[in-house]
Amino acid sequence: MEFGDTVYAAATVTVIWFLLVAPMDMALGLGLLTVGHLISSLIAAFITGLIFAGKLAEARLVSIAKIWVLAAVVIIFVDLGFFSVLNVFTGSTDLQSVSSMTVLTYQRIFRDVVLDGAVGFAGVYVGSLLRKPKKSQN
Repeated sequence: MEFGDTVYAAATVTVIWFLLVAPMDMALGLGLLTVGHLISSLIAAFITGLIFAGKLAEARLVSIAKIWVLAAVVIIFVDLGFFSVLNVFTGSTDLQSVSSMTVLTYQRIFRDVVLDGAVGFAGVYVGSLLRKPKKSQN
């Protein structure tokens, strides 16, 4: 899989994930936020695996790992930006508020990158296995 395809696949899985995560969180409620994230990650990864099945046929595991590393970088930047903006609007400057916001940021990054990444890796793998690559006409 070429680098351009890897970037395109990472962008695809990230955009689909971001489009699904809010509706899943609203549908499942605040008590099941992690479940909503995991389900949206699985669906986004499965769709991406189906789309890029032909490109993932040769070095499947390495290509999927590259996709998820790039997607994780984007998700980390979005999470850091979200909590930076949230901290600015709350106006909290005391040490306890900043410390709790930092811990919350790290927890969210762990959930979004490690937990969702593991589920997403499996989703892309399964999705790419379900769609057989097209055979050449030669």
